[in-house]
Amino acid sequence: MKSTKTKLLLGILVSSLFVYLAFRKIHVEEMLHAFGQLNCWYLLPALLFVFLSLWIRAVRWGYFLRPIKRVNLKALFASLMIGYMANNIFPAHLGELLRAYSVGRTARVSSVSALASIMVERILDVLTLLLIFAITVLFQPFPDYVQ
Repeated sequence: MKSTKTKLLLGILVSSLFVYLAFRKIHVEEMLHAFGQLNCWYLLPALLFVFLSLWIRAVRWGYFLRPIKRVNLKALFASLMIGYMANNIFPAHLGELLRAYSVGRTARVSSVSALASIMVERILDVLTLLLIFAITVLFQPFPDYVQ
């Protein structure tokens, strides 16, 4: 148990160090000025697309869990959001474990089954990206020196 706590603490420290390194040269005044110039109407469609994307992910996850148990969309969406939040806070995709645990507790689904469905989901995500890459390579003309 101690090694798990040590790894978590080390991960948080490393993440904190990189957050500091990423933002140490940011001038707050310039950033606030840039935000002041922002047209918030552009954010509305972007936020709607993000919400729609997350909602579709929750629906898809429900299809993966359906052979085990029908889980309502509200529980799936809440667990998905918890997992994504944890992925932003903790290292090593620990949010996926929390996501499986969350849906297991709220919907009374086996956490192992939920984690397996998340793994299938991630594998399909990678296969989709590979398919998009393959289609792009097939139809994108290459310069003469590559051919």
